[in-house]
Amino acid sequence: MYLASCGSKAPQSSVQRTEITLPFADHLSDKEAFRGVGMGKSPDQGFALDQARLDARTFIAQQVQTTVKSAVERYREQYDSSEDTVGLAYNAKFEELTRNLVDQSLNNVMVDDQKMYEVQQNNQLVYEAHVAMTLKRDDFVNAMEAATGGGMSDGTKLKIEYDRKKFREIFEQEMQQLKQDQARN
Repeated sequence: MYLASCGSKAPQSSVQRTEITLPFADHLSDKEAFRGVGMGKSPDQGFALDQARLDARTFIAQQVQTTVKSAVERYREQYDSSEDTVGLAYNAKFEELTRNLVDQSLNNVMVDDQKMYEVQQNNQLVYEAHVAMTLKRDDFVNAMEAATGGGMSDGTKLKIEYDRKKFREIFEQEMQQLKQDQARN
């Protein structure tokens, strides 16, 4: 009896896993501040750093917008039952104000730390930058309050002052929720 085989043995594959530690992995937002980490890669060291800063600022801006939008929705549900065009105009105006404030507030973002790495990639030197940044909650809230106070009558100012206090309470609850959400992830 003669047995022949025309196939070859399939190569055995091996899987190798290595855990890596990301720079600033513990740099998370909490009830006191919005925080972001960015990364940039480039053969130009300055450009890599600029990319990382932009990435961190973008992350912070997204957090601020999400948190404020959630707070505005909760505020309207709790304190403004009108669904008329005035209420809708108020929402649109507030969202526009928020976008402008986010843009302005990003100028107040502080760099907490940064790291630069040299990486050999395809026989070329590439720089990899990591940046950790913070926008303090109070800086953002103070800018928001300052932007909503000028040029109004006393009665309007009182209503807005009341609205600000209620909104700030809800905003602080949203910041606490942000901290809890990030702790779970």
